[in-house]
Amino acid sequence: MNEATPTLRRNGPAWGWALVVLACALHLLSVWSRGELPIDTDVMALLPQDTRNPAAERALARLSDGAARRVVVVLAAPDFATTASAAKRVDAELAAPGSPLTAALSASATSDLIDFYAPWRDRLLAQSDRERLARQTPEQAAQAALQSLYRPGPGLRALGPLDDPLGTYSAWLAERAAVSTLRPREGWLWQQVEDHELIVLAYELSAGALSVAALEQLQPRLDAARAAASAQGVELLAAGVAVHAAAAAEQAQREMSVIGVGAALGIALLMLLCFRRLRPMLLVLASVGVGLIVALSACLLVFDRVHLLTLVFGASLVGVAEDYAIHWLSARALARDGERESATRALVPGLWLAFATSALGYLALALAPFPGLKQMALFSIVGLAGALVSVLLWLPRLIGREPVATAISGKLARSWRHWPQLRATPLSLLLCASLLALAVGGAGQLRSSDDLRALQSSPPALVEQQQRIGRWLAEPSPVQFYLVSGADHGELLAREEALVQKLNALVADGFIDGHRALSDWVPSPARQQADHALAAPARTAAAAAMVNELGAADSNPRPLDESPLTLDQWLASPRSLPLRPLYLGPIGGHYQSVVQVHGLASAAQLSRLQAQATDLPGVQWVDRISDYSRLLQSYRIAMLQVLGASVALVAALLGWRYRRQAWRVLLPTLAAMLAVLAWLGWRGEPLQLFHVLGLIVLLGMADDYGIFLLEAAAGEHAWLGIVLGAVNTLLAFGLLAFSATPALAAFGLTLLIGISVAWGLAPMVARHEGARAGRHEGT
Repeated sequence: MNEATPTLRRNGPAWGWALVVLACALHLLSVWSRGELPIDTDVMALLPQDTRNPAAERALARLSDGAARRVVVVLAAPDFATTASAAKRVDAELAAPGSPLTAALSASATSDLIDFYAPWRDRLLAQSDRERLARQTPEQAAQAALQSLYRPGPGLRALGPLDDPLGTYSAWLAERAAVSTLRPREGWLWQQVEDHELIVLAYELSAGALSVAALEQLQPRLDAARAAASAQGVELLAAGVAVHAAAAAEQAQREMSVIGVGAALGIALLMLLCFRRLRPMLLVLASVGVGLIVALSACLLVFDRVHLLTLVFGASLVGVAEDYAIHWLSARALARDGERESATRALVPGLWLAFATSALGYLALALAPFPGLKQMALFSIVGLAGALVSVLLWLPRLIGREPVATAISGKLARSWRHWPQLRATPLSLLLCASLLALAVGGAGQLRSSDDLRALQSSPPALVEQQQRIGRWLAEPSPVQFYLVSGADHGELLAREEALVQKLNALVADGFIDGHRALSDWVPSPARQQADHALAAPARTAAAAAMVNELGAADSNPRPLDESPLTLDQWLASPRSLPLRPLYLGPIGGHYQSVVQVHGLASAAQLSRLQAQATDLPGVQWVDRISDYSRLLQSYRIAMLQVLGASVALVAALLGWRYRRQAWRVLLPTLAAMLAVLAWLGWRGEPLQLFHVLGLIVLLGMADDYGIFLLEAAAGEHAWLGIVLGAVNTLLAFGLLAFSATPALAAFGLTLLIGISVAWGLAPMVARHEGARAGRHEGT
């Protein structure tokens, strides 16, 4: 027992850490056993919630939720018969058993609509009939109704003459139908546009739009349907949040594989070339794997869902976490016999300091009010900590045969001795001044951009399809709308009607194409009462005239409801399903709704649309694109301030550790940041939030090179670890720079440039001898 006690104390932390890792692995397995990992694919989830306007946030969420499950498929061909034939095959493919899609719209909805509104037909007037009845006497209206019975023309009555003697109900329904250009034809929803015969198929996902399982099934179904349509010479276009989410999920998974596998292969190749044996490579990969396991488990414990961009970003973490194991192995491989333990013990303070500076950089991400960035920060910090703890506790016990430095690793380590030094000579001063002027000149040309499109990553083909479908079907914008509020449903609908009256004037001017509002389908009680009172005398006169004319005294017209149609009755009906997202319900003591606008084609329209709400009580214009751009701008400025504070904090930490030698660590990092800004300036690329976030992470990563060089008693093993680690880091972030997601590409490019500059400059300012001995001296 006495002999076992020291062994237990010596190995206890390693076994304790093994239990923690096992618990994290079991946690991930339990989550996976539920069916799938809760992964978020919505890019907008990266953005912060605007707490200043909760109603607008709820409106956007409702509109997004309503659109998230909807998939619109448009088939286009020169003739209807060909399009209809392809529609049968496409619908059979998309709505087949096992498909995640179910049909959401049919051409038979028209008759259901007529029957639903029929009880209130005496109080539903189109604007043209309202104006006409205000001018005519009841006798004139009755005479016009009789003449309409025998007038040839394309107009059809929705109901019989005695049910709708004035024809106002048919006119009201026609006015509603004019909102959409789609018409029923042979059981399909049809439209003719630009010499194309279109058939529109609408579906809903049976599972949530962000369900990974549903998205994985959706893309193959669409591909098969597109192939079936193409075989008949018919073009298939698809639109919807789910379509873009499926493409984003496929893209993110592909990038995760490329970045993660690419970095892992880079590690494997370098380990074999430099240490000859397979075990060092496996130990490096194991330490990184443990970091990824505990990081993912921590994210799933803290957040309900993990964003796909977090996983893509986490794949690039391989290029950072492996540094710890590489430095440990380099110190063992290059140390003399009998000095390996002391060499690795001397490395521990530098490892912890490198982790601390990196964690400070990632911690700044957590200060940003972006849910996705908080996840990235937690993932990175926990992942790095897990990798470092694994190196310190497990590698000494798992190393087995000591790593052997090969000829390649020896040459890399000795290249430290021949690296050029930055000395205060006239030539070097002139060169430095020239490079500084070049960098400052580029940074001086830097401009900023906070365009929300920096977050978008949909393939251009999908974006083009979405735009064509939106133009053909006059789809409204889901992020620019009017928000209307009222004390009750009556006031809410009345305020909508006041806004709609203004919008109708813009439609008449050709400024917009139309609008979508609840009050179009449920007039306010005051409007219904006024229209009923206006039409009642003419309706009575017209009904009597028709009885005399047609001899239908014994006919029994459909019953009428004496009470107005209410919003609650309409919402409870299936007919309201497409427009239910426009109703937000009570928020803050008032009922809220959304009015959408069709035909937004340019930013020049927005100011005039905003002006329509200025003198209307309870009406405000919401432009979430502009709101988010302002948020991105404010957080970019805030993150620049965080970057300045982080530089000061890291400088203080390094100053405490190295005294006057701290500049040897900071200078390469600051030069790397300036190089990034200069590159963007000379290239004419605007500075975005994700460039700033990359600079924050660069601060923590680039410091490691100077730290390891100053901590090393002799520079060779530290330099070997730096070379191997930097190559892998550049590989990981180099791949990230080519990501199809603009935000990740900006982040990766910042680190690719910054790491390259810091890696090249760090040995130029670090002393070659006595680095560690003089770290507390002011030389």
